[in-house]
Amino acid sequence: MAKPRGICVNCQVEMRPHRIGVPVITMFGKPPKPYELGFGDEYQCPGCQHITVSAHSFSEWPWRRHHDPDFEKELQHALRIAFGKNVKPVYVYENFLDVPGKEPRSRVLLRQAREKGKIR
Repeated sequence: MAKPRGICVNCQVEMRPHRIGVPVITMFGKPPKPYELGFGDEYQCPGCQHITVSAHSFSEWPWRRHHDPDFEKELQHALRIAFGKNVKPVYVYENFLDVPGKEPRSRVLLRQAREKGKIR
């Protein structure tokens, strides 16, 4: 069976492999801590240069979980290799509000309306 191909929504063009074996780290809890480690492939649109990440095989996902005895060692090893190749790891957060520096759009609009005196 053929592997499904990613299509860029903007350009309607097939995305091409960009980087293989990018660390994908699932963050969980408050404050967020590494929970799972897996690897994915980056695909890039040749038109608009948009990049997306696809997990490898889901039969292999995740590669390590936080309760595995060698989780911390494997996490540090994956990060060391990624930064050595100048590859940014992908962080997946359990909750959008846990993403550092992010605020939901609805909360931003509510704050702006209060500042303008439109609502209390």
